[in-house]
Amino acid sequence: MMYDLARVERQHQANNKGPVYSLIRKRCACGKVSTARQLRQYGRCVTCVRSTP
Repeated sequence: MMYDLARVERQHQANNKGPVYSLIRKRCACGKVSTARQLRQYGRCVTCVRSTP
């Protein structure tokens, strides 16, 4: 059976298959909301990483 990717149910199923830790939202030290994966990988949000020379 082919699934329509535009359907909300299918999108939820795809999100549920992803690792849980990467979808959790956390706050950076600057106060911006980022994913737990980004914070674990870089130690801060992408904006902070880019702004640091």
